[in-house]
Amino acid sequence: MSRTEKNTKKPEEPKEGNTSPKDGRTGDYLRTLREKRGLSIEEVCQSTRISTTNLRAIEEQNFAALPADTFTRGLLNIYAKFLEVDPADIVARFMQERDASQLQGKRFRGKSPRSLPSPKTLAEPAHVSLMFMAGLVLLIIIMLFTGFCLYTSWNPFGFLVKESYDIHAILSDTFPDTKPSPPTSGSDDLAAVSPVPDQSGIAIPAAGRIEEKPEESGHTLTLRFLTDAEVTVARDEAEPFSHAFVKGQEETWSAETSITVTFDKPDSAAVFVNNTPVDFPPGEDGSYTLRIPEDLPEYPAHE
Repeated sequence: MSRTEKNTKKPEEPKEGNTSPKDGRTGDYLRTLREKRGLSIEEVCQSTRISTTNLRAIEEQNFAALPADTFTRGLLNIYAKFLEVDPADIVARFMQERDASQLQGKRFRGKSPRSLPSPKTLAEPAHVSLMFMAGLVLLIIIMLFTGFCLYTSWNPFGFLVKESYDIHAILSDTFPDTKPSPPTSGSDDLAAVSPVPDQSGIAIPAAGRIEEKPEESGHTLTLRFLTDAEVTVARDEAEPFSHAFVKGQEETWSAETSITVTFDKPDSAAVFVNNTPVDFPPGEDGSYTLRIPEDLPEYPAHE
């Protein structure tokens, strides 16, 4: 052997099984062994069934990306056996470095001191809940709306039944001790309200008040309905017509010679003839008919 060959001869490298991480990191040591074998991460993954993510986390010692300690020990054991190094030594060194890293992180992280509230914050009043404020505003609106309806005698739900209810009659039903008083002609407390005719030609006075008729002769019939009922009315020689009324509604008709009214229910209305209360007519064959003046000769005529 020549001198040149003696000088160029490389010393024998120790076997991988006898090498150790020494002062370096265990992950770097494992990467060095893999690169010496000329293997890529993907090739190791195919041979060991360890995912490329975990292999990179082991070599980079990215402890946060690794699974729990039990699974990490198993991965290190498989990887060390594949690289033909001592698995127990690799696992012990890697886990020791992991524990030291976690302990160092806790020391630097520490606990942030609790900040004391400023005097301005201590002086601020407690905030009121937004839902509580919304409910309070809604309650005030409902109370104001109810007061307006009672003051103006307006029923906001009258359009549902296409009839105008009398708020005073509803209050009278709520307090039964209040008895309806017969209408008095010419009293100052009855306001003159223009009647609104409906499709049947009946003049319905507003707010349930009895309309004062301009006629000074003949007969006047006023009905104050105690229940929902339907009546048929015939005046003088005109054709009879039928109309349905609701509880609390009042209606007045006038005629020169005669009025005939038929009810479909018993005791469905308080009857006033010429502003004088009369008894409800008796029933005949399921109907209740009142004829003025034939059936009531004793009632006074309209003055």
